Amino acid sequence: MEGYKFSSERQLFFYVNVKGQLRLVKFGERNSYGACVFTTMLRETAEAIRRHSLYKRGVIKEQVTEKPQTAVETPAPKPKVVAKPAAPQVKKETAATETPEQTEKKEVVEARNFTQAKSLLAKKLGIAYSDIKTPDQLMQLAKQAGVEIVYSK
Repeated sequence: MEGYKFSSERQLFFYVNVKGQLRLVKFGERNSYGACVFTTMLRETAEAIRRHSLYKRGVIKEQVTEKPQTAVETPAPKPKVVAKPAAPQVKKETAATETPEQTEKKEVVEARNFTQAKSLLAKKLGIAYSDIKTPDQLMQLAKQAGVEIVYSK
C-alpha cells in the first residue's frame, strides 16, 4: 500500500500542525539512491508537509505515486450517554376514592419508589424536599393535597 511519499537529500526532523495537533515528520536514513524518504497514508499530514517552508523552498520533494490511498480514519469515540430512567408520569386521570360516599376526586401520581414520589410531591406542593422524612409523612401530605400516589414497577 503506497501513500504519500516525500524525499529529501538530507535527513530531516520537524513538526507539522495537523488539525491543531503537532505531528513529528521524521525522514529516514539515506537509501541506495541517496535520498531520505518519509511516507504517510494520511492526507492531512501530506497537506501539512506541503504547507511547510522546507517544501516551499524545494528542500522536500514529493514523489508522485499512481494512486494515493487514504487510511480509514476512525471518528473520535462519542461520549456515552447514560440513559436516564423515564420520568414518572403524572396521570391526568382522576380516580374516585375508596368510599363511594365521598364525591371527592384525587389526582393520581405514578412513581417507582419513595424517593421519586417524595421529589414529585415536594415540587407539586412547593415544599422543601428535606421536609419530607418518612413514607407515612409523604402519604399524609399527599392525602391532604388530594393526590394519590401509585407505585409502579
